[in-house]
Amino acid sequence: MSERILVIDDDQDILTYFSKYLVSKGYKVMLADTGKKGLEIFEQQKPDIVFCDIILPDIDGIKILYMLNKTSPVAEVVLMTAYIDNKVVIQALREGIVHYLEKPFLNEDIDNAIEQCRKKIKQRDKSNNLFFERI
Repeated sequence: MSERILVIDDDQDILTYFSKYLVSKGYKVMLADTGKKGLEIFEQQKPDIVFCDIILPDIDGIKILYMLNKTSPVAEVVLMTAYIDNKVVIQALREGIVHYLEKPFLNEDIDNAIEQCRKKIKQRDKSNNLFFERI
């Protein structure tokens, strides 16, 4: 499976890191340094997985998560943050977050998040197929 992954973060070093790491693993990677750019890329490219920083200069990650869930509930979102706030985590869980990464993170943390997203995508696809088989 060659997922298309969008990474939204205002830290250029994180974008570069994700790009190099994910491309080396065979993923198609899209990068955005603002929430607005991320939403535009999402609308055009329809990625399977989105890694999104919670704190961005223009739109916070929770708002982006909400907007993505409204426009395309098929994408899986992984939130990233250096500052864990229980209220934010609870809000993200209510919006359907699969996973979040606490900065700094390791390659295996990224891999685990992608694997969790894959499982959720596969489960959703299986449910959709069962639904259409019954019609």
